[in-house]
Amino acid sequence: MRRFTDTIVAPFTGPGPAAVTGYRISGPDAWFIGSTLAKNQPIEHEPMRAYVQTLITGELGVLIFYPEGKSYTGDQTVELFAHGSPASQQLLLNAAEENGARIAKPGEFTERAFLNGRLELTQAEAVAEMIAAETPEFFALARDSHQGRLRSRVADLREACLDLLAKVEASTDFSEEIGDFDYEAASAKVREIKPILDQLLADAKRSEIVRRGFRIAIVGRPNVGKSSLLNALVKRDRAIVTNIAGTTRDTLEESIDLRGRKAVFIDTAGLHDTTDVVELLGIERTRQEIAGADLTILLFDLETGWTDEDQKFARQFRDALIVGNKLDLAKPGAEVAIGISASEGLGLERLLDVIEHKMSAATPKTLVNERHAALLQVFAASLQELETALQSLVPSDLLSTLLREGIHILGQISGETASPDMIDEIFRRFCIGK
Repeated sequence: MRRFTDTIVAPFTGPGPAAVTGYRISGPDAWFIGSTLAKNQPIEHEPMRAYVQTLITGELGVLIFYPEGKSYTGDQTVELFAHGSPASQQLLLNAAEENGARIAKPGEFTERAFLNGRLELTQAEAVAEMIAAETPEFFALARDSHQGRLRSRVADLREACLDLLAKVEASTDFSEEIGDFDYEAASAKVREIKPILDQLLADAKRSEIVRRGFRIAIVGRPNVGKSSLLNALVKRDRAIVTNIAGTTRDTLEESIDLRGRKAVFIDTAGLHDTTDVVELLGIERTRQEIAGADLTILLFDLETGWTDEDQKFARQFRDALIVGNKLDLAKPGAEVAIGISASEGLGLERLLDVIEHKMSAATPKTLVNERHAALLQVFAASLQELETALQSLVPSDLLSTLLREGIHILGQISGETASPDMIDEIFRRFCIGK
């Protein structure tokens, strides 16, 4: 447990005005400072008990006293709840400062929780992820990280490396008693943990999709109904719809919560041969969106049928989801796997089912952020070097060096070997009060 000499205070429910604001006071003088905010100070501070008190602002408030080791930060803490007007907030914060507290820096409460051993670093980072979560899927993944999912995966890798290091050093120091180092068994151990690493690296890419949203580009010839489909999916007139070819000359995107997941639909300029400079720019942006999309919907017109141009685009975008629009105007006998009418709302649920299935396949098992991903890439290179060294039967001192390097890298993810500068940078990105 790290001992902090100062006491910090901040609202942890965000700025007012609000119905209620929660304040956290944490540090060695938290109970004293918290008591000064009540007119009738409780004689005894019974831990974990809520006290309804008239505050110095004249309003009723609730104070809860947490002893050292039982609070969010691990330090002596008071949580206070009062009306959330800006005036009340200012008066209470001023009073706390006058009695010895200072305003907390961004992320300082969670940083103290980490430094006090209440949270491992990936769990602390997950606090910010939960705050940033826009969808139930994102929140559930962040919650799992806060509960230790990533920590557990990284610990599995670290324990395997520590076990190998112990065997390398034991065979060096006690070779006469335990025999030579078993290179084949060590290689098998590396092969055993590689799937864990591969899954985390794959999850890093999928985690980025969860954060930014699953990007879906709607492409096709002019006037096949791309803008109408966008409007139907987002349930409002987001894009201008006319019968004039080339109405959409630039990309337009809109995000929705698709059954708990973030989907970003992108309306694009119609693909066709043209000499119009503005249309050519729009078509180039369409191709850029296709390149960066997680899914491409190739829309064609069921009223006019499948054309040579549609076939050309299908060859270009081989992984595209082909959807026929204007089902209500389709010629008799027309067959299509996914048929819709954007204007009439026909077939949209079936289309959303297919999109949801593809989004589900891109969901990570573990939430991995950019910092974790970079370190996992470095660890992957180190592990590959270790595997080559084992196959080459290199001396044990080199094996020890490689294993210590890998253990250090993993410790930067979990926090054991993270530098003070790295820790400061991580928590600086948090909001005040967390």
